[in-house]
Amino acid sequence: IYQDRFNSGEPEEPDTPVITETLPSPTDENDYIPGLLATYYADKDMTKLIKRQFDPLINIAPYKADHPTAIPWTGYISIRKTPNYSFTSMSNDGCKLWVNDQLLINDWADKDESVGNSADIKLEEGRFYKIKLEFYTMGDNSEMRLMWTAWDSDNQSPVIIAAENFYIPK
Repeated sequence: IYQDRFNSGEPEEPDTPVITETLPSPTDENDYIPGLLATYYADKDMTKLIKRQFDPLINIAPYKADHPTAIPWTGYISIRKTPNYSFTSMSNDGCKLWVNDQLLINDWADKDESVGNSADIKLEEGRFYKIKLEFYTMGDNSEMRLMWTAWDSDNQSPVIIAAENFYIPK
């Protein structure tokens, strides 16, 4: 499924400026729709726009791309309970993760294989936190997964963050 997103169509120069502004914060469930805003580019520098779309979550299974690709995802994340969380990225090649404007993961480098990085943060139930993840791949063995572990969970293995936790303001 995801491979088609990367390999479909020729890159286009953007008709409008790239979306980099901060999204307004939702205050209740009527202010948002589920998912993240994803902007797909055909280069690491994020200048050759392919398309923009809504993605429910960040879980790109390993594949081989025809060209370099970069994707920033933006939106909000909310949790159902209030422990500390460990965010984990599994990527090949680079990724950077910000939660609540705090850079948690900064691994912007080419890699021969997927590498996991983790960082901890305390989140409170019912609040919406800005989230931004930037990812790029040079094409070989591409993968990007965003996972987490709740510290008070019985299962201490990272799991893919479910779509129900991501939001975009209406």
